Amino acid sequence: MSAINIRKWPDLIKRAVRSHSKFIHDIMVYGLGQVALKGLDVVAFAILVRQLPVEALGFVGTMTLVGFLITDVLTLGIPRIGVPRYIADQEETNGQESRNIIASGNTFCIMYTLIISIIVFIIPRNLYASIGLGASLLAFQFYIVAFAIRALVYMQLEILRMQQRARLQAFLEATPSVLNCLLLWSLISAPLPLDKPAISGLCQLLGWAPLFVYTAVTLGKSNGLSVQYLGPLTKYSLPLVVHRSMGELNGMSGRWIVAFMFGMGAAGIYTFLSRIGDILKIALMPVQKAWLPALFKSARQGKDRSTGQMAIIYMLLSTGAYFAMLLIYSYIANIIDKNNTYSASYHLIPIMLMTGWLTSFYSIFGVGFFVAKKSSMIIPITTITTLITIVISVVLGKIGGLSAMPYGAALGSIFFVVSTQYFARRYYTIRYRPTWLVAGLCLLTGVTASVLITEVFN
Repeated sequence: MSAINIRKWPDLIKRAVRSHSKFIHDIMVYGLGQVALKGLDVVAFAILVRQLPVEALGFVGTMTLVGFLITDVLTLGIPRIGVPRYIADQEETNGQESRNIIASGNTFCIMYTLIISIIVFIIPRNLYASIGLGASLLAFQFYIVAFAIRALVYMQLEILRMQQRARLQAFLEATPSVLNCLLLWSLISAPLPLDKPAISGLCQLLGWAPLFVYTAVTLGKSNGLSVQYLGPLTKYSLPLVVHRSMGELNGMSGRWIVAFMFGMGAAGIYTFLSRIGDILKIALMPVQKAWLPALFKSARQGKDRSTGQMAIIYMLLSTGAYFAMLLIYSYIANIIDKNNTYSASYHLIPIMLMTGWLTSFYSIFGVGFFVAKKSSMIIPITTITTLITIVISVVLGKIGGLSAMPYGAALGSIFFVVSTQYFARRYYTIRYRPTWLVAGLCLLTGVTASVLITEVFN
């Protein structure tokens, strides 16, 4: 690119910011919600790190993985993904039809929550003991029910997000984190007849229960219950939820493999490292949440320049947050790990940060599947990526032990981002050329910085 064009960039950026003020406003609103949500989650996690031994932290981390399976895999995607996306994709849906769709989602969520809760509490205790959960049965039950009741809440939050009601969505999303943090701070050292993992699970349950009740009452009053759209919703949601499930399994496969290969002690170490890496979501999630509905609207209207400019804003904010975390991750880790229990593994955090940051580029590179409503076409890619990540992680784990595991997830993320762009471009791709220049520069500098910090400065 010529020097003349480069000198024009500041003016181009100013005009892009002005023309996308609504998008940036939503990012800021979601950002405040995510700071509260993830920031308080970090505080709660710091309490657990200081109060629990490594093995118990590994158990809590494993419960979180089980929770993701419950909320993202076993729900068939109807509450969290299917309902809001189905409404958004029905171009001629009237108000009554939208209410019936939401009512069908309500029915599914209520049934799902009841079934999961009943199953968890009627399973014989000796069966729990046979799979190693006898000593932590109550903690397991609290965590599972806490995750089950999220289905209805997530559906409401996704509906608000697709409606671009950023303030209300951010407030409601942060509420459980506030309650969980306050309860955990108050009860973790209290003289209760519960062990600390069980107290942690109880705080999770009590943190989500008020929002579940509020959502059930408000959605029930406004939309009621129905089974009219359960069939169409399930059919529509299946490709989306398989894709999302594979994405979650790809992102969490390392933690599962560590738990099975090296035990709960190693799972505790990996949980600590992963949660530090997850702090990057404080910056990435607001951008993604504001980006998706704005992207669909702009891309489907054929506004390539507008879509490309939003993509540039997305990548610059994402990469800026990533660089900031590379600079301060060790300070954050030291604050959380006050006793330096996990300090020998701090050098692995940059690779975990890079994995989450790389995956965030999928929102741009793979957007063609969703703009063209071809989400089922991405299932083979996510499935292959997950298998690649698992195989590489197992091999690296056997060769290099725990310290080699994060590299498997990083390689899987690279394959995922590249393959989604290659296959999605036949349906839709951003044609604004500066977008791809910025993407290349961001990826090159980001990967280089992570490798240098991990391998050279440590």
